Amino acid sequence: MKEETMVEIARINLRERNIFPYEEYEVRVWSDGLIPPHIHVKSGGWDVTFSIETGKELEVLESGEAPAVYHYISTHVNEWLDGRCALIPKITNRENAMGQWIQLHEEYYWVEISRPLEKWFREENGRPISSEMAHRLLRKGKKEIQELGDGVHYEQEMGEDKVPVAKCIYGFSCKCTYKNALKKLEEDTGFKSLEDQQPQEHSLPVMSEELDYEDNHPDKVISTAMETIIQIGNAWDDGLRELSPNMKAYLKAALDTLQAYDDKNQQIRALIRNGSYYDENMVVLECHCETDPFLFLNA
Repeated sequence: MKEETMVEIARINLRERNIFPYEEYEVRVWSDGLIPPHIHVKSGGWDVTFSIETGKELEVLESGEAPAVYHYISTHVNEWLDGRCALIPKITNRENAMGQWIQLHEEYYWVEISRPLEKWFREENGRPISSEMAHRLLRKGKKEIQELGDGVHYEQEMGEDKVPVAKCIYGFSCKCTYKNALKKLEEDTGFKSLEDQQPQEHSLPVMSEELDYEDNHPDKVISTAMETIIQIGNAWDDGLRELSPNMKAYLKAALDTLQAYDDKNQQIRALIRNGSYYDENMVVLECHCETDPFLFLNA
């Protein structure tokens, strides 16, 4: 998002004289739609964003001419966050920054996904949050989540088979990020985006002309139902274990159609078995809205 479209909050290094002196550095919080909560540190033409919670560098938005300035910022940002706020000495800079961020983000969204889905959310500016924050959002204790050691991913059993899958949480401030990511997921896996529409048997689009169907069957639904399950199977083979709400609805409609069709065709019976397996073991992606931003402050 371009800076001129952001809502700026006041500089949070007011009266700073030590690590990031007020005259030389700008430390700000913007409502730029990115999660995790973060600050912008500016100096010498550099604009670098860091997670408020961990101090980890997120992105270099602008590059200055002197690499030494960037090195100084990245080296000292955690020390500054842990230090006392010059304006309000009773709290740390980290607490002040989080409080300012909370004022701008009264609600935010997050989704729990497995690794193969991350690319679609990254393309829409979703950000992975730390496993520490994941504990809080999931309302689970640290012993309930098996962390994988990279600070982001954790292991979770999925489906009826209880297969362990590496998962993480992506956060974003606008629900359009979730919708756009699902649209790209559906397009890349062969499904069209049908936002807020539950597909019915008579409205399923024809996806293949090559499969057998009865000429008198309306809208060639059998052909479409077979192709739907085949496409879900391709997604499964590619490692996907989650489906968009539309894809899940397509799968259920396809299963209902084939199960109601009295036929001894072995291909149809095999697709019903496969489709039932996918239905049991692939979960629907859910977008959660968190309305308690102070959850970020709870250890």
